[in-house]
Amino acid sequence: MAMLIAETEGGLVEGLPAGCQRISVFRGVPYAAPPVGKNRWREPQPVERWNGIRPAFRFGPIPYQPRSKKGSFYQKESDPIDWPMSEDCLYLNIWTPAESTEEKLPVAVYIFGGGMRQGYGHKQTFDGEAFARRGMVYVSINYRVNLFGYFAHPELTKESVHHVSGSYGTLDQVAAIQWVYRNIVNFGGDPERISLFGQSAGADCVRSMITTPLLRGMIRGAIMQSGGGLSYLHGGMKKDLDQGEAEGVNLFAFAGISSVEEARELPPNRLLDIFHQYFQANMGAMITFAPLVDGYLHPESPVDAIRLGHHMDIPYLVGSTSDEDYAYDLNPHPDYAGFCKNLLAIYGRRADVYLELAGIRDVPTLIRHNRHYIGNYMQAGSYAFCLNQERLHRKPAFQYWFSHIPPGFPEGEGGAFHSAEHPYINETLFRMDRPYRGEDFELSQRMCGYWTQFLKNGDPNGSDLPAWTPYTLQQPMAMEFGGGNGMREIPVSPFVQFLADCGLEGLP
Repeated sequence: MAMLIAETEGGLVEGLPAGCQRISVFRGVPYAAPPVGKNRWREPQPVERWNGIRPAFRFGPIPYQPRSKKGSFYQKESDPIDWPMSEDCLYLNIWTPAESTEEKLPVAVYIFGGGMRQGYGHKQTFDGEAFARRGMVYVSINYRVNLFGYFAHPELTKESVHHVSGSYGTLDQVAAIQWVYRNIVNFGGDPERISLFGQSAGADCVRSMITTPLLRGMIRGAIMQSGGGLSYLHGGMKKDLDQGEAEGVNLFAFAGISSVEEARELPPNRLLDIFHQYFQANMGAMITFAPLVDGYLHPESPVDAIRLGHHMDIPYLVGSTSDEDYAYDLNPHPDYAGFCKNLLAIYGRRADVYLELAGIRDVPTLIRHNRHYIGNYMQAGSYAFCLNQERLHRKPAFQYWFSHIPPGFPEGEGGAFHSAEHPYINETLFRMDRPYRGEDFELSQRMCGYWTQFLKNGDPNGSDLPAWTPYTLQQPMAMEFGGGNGMREIPVSPFVQFLADCGLEGLP
């Protein structure tokens, strides 16, 4: 039987048997001090030690965030419970099959997505049990999101020992991985065999982890699902510290807040209301929650770091779904002038080429473009990342393409939507309110097998799995999950090629 009590740097924790009783799960293990009071908008602080044995039976509170709208697509799909929510959210969860600390099993750390605005590490589509059954330790983490995780201000920069502010959520992720590196041996894991994976904004977070100097030497492999890669989606996280501070000053002025001290006294729901009002009043400002290029966490943009080869030379697995935008509600009245302004700020002299290849001339054509906006960027980011690895003579990159349409849509509708692969990879189909069939469960076993093999060994191939070769210019083949279910060349449109070229060549 797997261990039920483990030592951490904060003290002893007690877990419980998982659904498979050969596996133990430790829920709600603190990896940093609660970021409340004076620690709001402060770099993560060390855990205070406790006496005795701390129960690790329940998931910790989810990060403070707007609740998902009842009845919305993703609320029904993966977020059916209003979990307790708090700024006190810096906890992680560990699934382990190890019976002793001597086993030194490979370790997978999962980083959730949600636009760095929402999300948490224990949605119903996530779980570590399937990975643990296959002989590895699985860790999921929570981190600060939205205004609590990504707010910069000159006063905060002045307080910081590293003279930075604004990237607290990403620094939480760094702190969690460093905690895993220091403590996972006590759960039967090997600190020298830690791999990362994440989806959507979680993939962007993985991109941050492979480019920050704060984690050099700690990561052995990485998976970026529907995000990350070599893409300038949302400007490629190019906002610097000065820009972040200026945005923070403007937010305070808008809200009539005189100081950080005053803002720290405000209840969290009031802060979210203030930001929502500010965002609505500044729709053309391209306000995003993302880590800053600050010289400490990120000496340069993560996209630029990858393009220039300043990221970790480790194996990668990247890819996206075939209908990323399917489940998103389109804005029927997009701001055409604001879109063009943001486009010019990001793409400079290439903005006209973007408009031409995307066929954007007016509001109706902008709406049409937006139906495939995210998917085009994500396909381009994966494609360009693989080619860049080859160009740099780095370790291989494996690409996938998830085109399987889950059952349960009305006849003639449906798509391989953003996040559709989650229950397949995590083998959580049985939790979902969809009429999954035998082919779905077979696909799930195959995908979980590939992901586990890669996270263990840096190569998705296994003796009982069809061969998966790296994506190269000479052999531009991706593993398709759905459709033909095998290696195939995924068509690249002229617009996707343009986006990929921008990633490979860089932007102003």
